[in-house]
Amino acid sequence: MNRKNPVAAALMAKMKIAPKDRPKVKAECLRLLVTLNLEPARIQLISGFVDAYLRLTPEEMPQFQTELEQVEPNELKGEVMEIVTSWMEQGLEQGRQSEVRVLTKLLTRQVGQLRPEQTQQIEGLTISRLEQIFDQLPAIQAIEVLSTLLRDIEISEGFEGEKAVVLNQIRQQVGAIAPKQKQQLLALSSEQWQALAALNLDSIEALDSWLSLARTQSA
Repeated sequence: MNRKNPVAAALMAKMKIAPKDRPKVKAECLRLLVTLNLEPARIQLISGFVDAYLRLTPEEMPQFQTELEQVEPNELKGEVMEIVTSWMEQGLEQGRQSEVRVLTKLLTRQVGQLRPEQTQQIEGLTISRLEQIFDQLPAIQAIEVLSTLLRDIEISEGFEGEKAVVLNQIRQQVGAIAPKQKQQLLALSSEQWQALAALNLDSIEALDSWLSLARTQSA
C-alpha cells in the first residue's frame, strides 16, 4: 500500500486477501491509484484490472461503500468515486448492448432483415426504450410498423424536424449514435445545430471531439 507505483495498485487486487478485508483492499487500490497522477487511459486500464480481479459480492458492497466514504482527503474521495461511477456506467452499457443484440435477433426473425438505418436506431436506444420495443414486439409484424415505432420514439426524445434530419445525416456519416451522444446533441444551441449540419464527419471519434468542443464553447 505504501508503494506509489501503478503496478502495486494493480497487483494488490491479485493478492491472497482474507475475505473480511476484500472491500477494504479494493477501496485502498483505488485510493492508491488516484494518488499517482496517471493519464486517464492508464487509470481506466488499471482500475478495470482491479475491478475484474477483485469482484465483490452483493454482501460485500455495503462495506465497500463504507470504505469509500472514509477515503481522505475529500479531493481523493471525489476521484475514487468517479472511477466507481465509471464502472457502473460500463456495466449498464454492457447490459444495454446485450439487450440490443437480443432485440435485433428477435425483430429479424419477426419482420425479416432490418434496414441499416433501423439497426443504427436500435443501437442508439436506452434500456428503457429497448424495453418499450420488447413490450410491443407481438404487434410488430411488418418492417413499416418498426420504422414508425422507431421514428415515434426519436420524436418523443426530442429529435423532430430539422434535428431529426441532422441526426439521420450524422448516422449516415459515422454509424450508430449512443444514448449519451444523443443527450449531448439535444443540449446543443440552434447555432450549433446549424454548424453540425454543415459538417462532414468521418468517424464517431470526430463526432465526440466536435461535441466536446461544443460543450467547452457553451460553458
